Amino acid sequence: MDQFKDEIIKLLKKEIKDAEITLEVPPNPELGDYAFPCFSLAKVYKKNPVEIAKELASKIEKSKLISEIKVIGPYLNFFINKTTLTGGTLDKILKEKNNYGSSNIGKKQKIILEHTSINPNASPHVGRARNALIGDSLARVLKFNGYKVEVH
Repeated sequence: MDQFKDEIIKLLKKEIKDAEITLEVPPNPELGDYAFPCFSLAKVYKKNPVEIAKELASKIEKSKLISEIKVIGPYLNFFINKTTLTGGTLDKILKEKNNYGSSNIGKKQKIILEHTSINPNASPHVGRARNALIGDSLARVLKFNGYKVEVH
């Protein structure tokens, strides 16, 4: 979602020359995906933050990444284009295939993961299998992220 955030900052920088631009994530998705609080501009422009938000909304044009811009109180709220987000995500999945989602954070690092296995002399059940399942799952996640995993 960085490309969306970068696009919003670029659009705001066209209109705001002398203030720092900080975006927030609204507490409720109905308020948008990103919000720009206009409080910091009140001192610079000597206006009410609500008026500043309305003026900015009238000047900023939507782009292919931003589907809607809405003024809610002293906030300028941005809604990202879900079609663009979905299309970009699907393209990335098709390109990366089975590596989609891997960060390769563990590249060239080795991990020894020791966990229990099911006791072959006892009857298997969920309680006994739990630790083996958790250990195996951890090993798979670590391998997916590039770690060289040795399981004991």
